[in-house]
Amino acid sequence: MRTVRSALTAVVVAMALSGVAHAVIAADPVLRGTEGTVQRLPYVPDQIYDLTVADRTLLAIDFPTGEHIKAVAQSTAPVFHVQRTGDTLQVTADKPGETMGLNVTTTRGTYHLQIASIADALTAAHIVHFVTPSAY
Repeated sequence: MRTVRSALTAVVVAMALSGVAHAVIAADPVLRGTEGTVQRLPYVPDQIYDLTVADRTLLAIDFPTGEHIKAVAQSTAPVFHVQRTGDTLQVTADKPGETMGLNVTTTRGTYHLQIASIADALTAAHIVHFVTPSAY
């Protein structure tokens, strides 16, 4: 009787822990990852983020709620077009095979982005959401 009760208790505890782990992962936008064309990236100071934009498509870069863009500086790459709409950046490229450096200073810090234009729209990001490290 004691063995059956111990086994049953172990199963109930395992199920409860599994449910908690699943709830934490489901609530965490960073852990759900970079599936498809939407990427969620944590802000890390002094990190260089490698992003891709597909030829003649739009890449939207969004920052955490309450974080505001103060300045945008880009390297001279005439095939790239950067447009600021509120606290979101929109990046397009005229042709594949080019790269551009982009520094975005916000009320939190500076984001260092390296953006490459590629031909394959299926492997490029279309929306990038930066999240605060507390979102882990």
